Amino acid sequence: SSKKKRLTSGAVIYLGAKVIRTKGIATQKMPIVGIIIRSFPVKLSSSTKTSAINATNNLPIGIFDSGVGGLTVLQALKKLLPNEKFIYFGDTAHLPYGNKSKTTIEKYCLNIVDFLNTKRVKLIIIACNSASSTALDAIKKHTGTPTLNVIDPCIRAAINYTKNNQLGIVGTQTTI
Repeated sequence: SSKKKRLTSGAVIYLGAKVIRTKGIATQKMPIVGIIIRSFPVKLSSSTKTSAINATNNLPIGIFDSGVGGLTVLQALKKLLPNEKFIYFGDTAHLPYGNKSKTTIEKYCLNIVDFLNTKRVKLIIIACNSASSTALDAIKKHTGTPTLNVIDPCIRAAINYTKNNQLGIVGTQTTI
């Protein structure tokens, strides 16, 4: 059965694939069992107008993870892009991804991308390390929606930060 939980003002998490009524309005049945945080408005800074996210584009940004860990990415984006709308999908039905095959992870990710595209997202952010390392190429081939991952920016930041050109990496076997 579906459950819903309020996390913060304007954010509702939906668990399950059944139609849920909120304030008398039926929400759409989800094609994948997981979590969705409904779109909610936040403020946009002027510095993002020149970025990949066009300030005049009112479509939401889609973020997904194999669970709820990607909510930290959502939280950071809300601070950085406070006027944007976001849709978060946590694939709690299949977590964790770290012990799954590349083929399986790609299948899950492409289904999630298809779902996010039905919500007309303008950008997809893969907030899952395992999905970022295994499915990014397949996702980019599958969709015309611009797609970012969480690994590349972290690696760039770590390379800029290191003083001895050595990095330690911790991750699942699938991610690494």
